[in-house]
Amino acid sequence: QFESMQLLDEVTLTAGPPTDESEATFSENTPLIIRASVLGDVTVRACVQQRAGGGQIVFEQEASLPPGEGHFPIGAFEPGNYVVRVQADGVLVRNLTFTIE
Repeated sequence: QFESMQLLDEVTLTAGPPTDESEATFSENTPLIIRASVLGDVTVRACVQQRAGGGQIVFEQEASLPPGEGHFPIGAFEPGNYVVRVQADGVLVRNLTFTIE
């Protein structure tokens, strides 16, 4: 269903450097998006969960993506380590880890 999927800064369309624990690093208050190259119509659910302190869910939303390049805004977060669990049609397809500094 997906050719690629990335977590990016919504303004610059870039990802910060990876760390030992995360795929990308972003600054506090940076609006983030999931950018995906989709092969066909798909319903995507994104769930952002803290990776410490009990794993609180801080964002959860569903969106429909058409074929081609699409994006899904997930907002900005406080400093910490997070994971975005991305599901397509009810199936987990990717865990995207990130750190907010």
